[in-house]
Amino acid sequence: LKLQQATEAEMDGDYRQARDLFRRVSRTYSDGGIENPVPFFFRARAGGARCLFRISTDLEQGINDAAGELLPLLVEARKAGSDGGEAALRYELALLHWSDQKKSSAEAIEALMPVLEQLNGDSIYREGALLLLQEVLCSEGELVEAERCLNEIRKFWPAGTSLVAASYYLIDGYRTAAGPGDLKRAGELVLQWIRLPGSKFEESQPAVRLGLASILIDGGFAKEAASMLAGAQEAARGTSDEFLDIGVSYFLAKAANAAGKHGDALESLDSI
Repeated sequence: LKLQQATEAEMDGDYRQARDLFRRVSRTYSDGGIENPVPFFFRARAGGARCLFRISTDLEQGINDAAGELLPLLVEARKAGSDGGEAALRYELALLHWSDQKKSSAEAIEALMPVLEQLNGDSIYREGALLLLQEVLCSEGELVEAERCLNEIRKFWPAGTSLVAASYYLIDGYRTAAGPGDLKRAGELVLQWIRLPGSKFEESQPAVRLGLASILIDGGFAKEAASMLAGAQEAARGTSDEFLDIGVSYFLAKAANAAGKHGDALESLDSI
């Protein structure tokens, strides 16, 4: 009940009240005279530290205060064997360094890498922490580690939306890196991504297909791009969007040229 009340207070913006309620969650509960650990104790303490940060009017002081609470709890969670609890704590610690207010990838990665390398299991807290790690790794071009993170997410959550998001982060990472091997890998990941149930590719707008087709062309998958663009062209016909029509024709020409079909490329350009 206290956890629910704390969550509601935090959603209402009453961070002092939420923090107080989070910190009232007991470490153990008694059952027949036997003390048992409360399964969401570390999650509650993570929430308390998050609220402490939000209460602060000074960014660096807020980070230091919240981190000061979280770091000892990490040791406790590890000793207790609570992988989910530790993942929740590490997620909050990483967010102190990776937010709209501050971007420190090194500190965020340091907080999150143990979730990949040392923790195990399919808890929702570990899933969230790994997805955040994937975002940071890809933004910083740490693509080897990001591949490891993607494989871990695929292993434990093969049908989840986290795999969809993690795959797209990696696609964008390789696209940004832009080396020949990077562009090919981006294309490979696009072909995997569109087959994920959670991607909802079949429902995607023509503009989305144009963007994905562009990645496929740059990665050397001209045939697959042409097939994707044919679907985009069919969908674009009902929009009366001149710029979209031009975009489809341009990328169809680009795909045809990449496949060595230069006549088809010229025909597509002539239609613009």
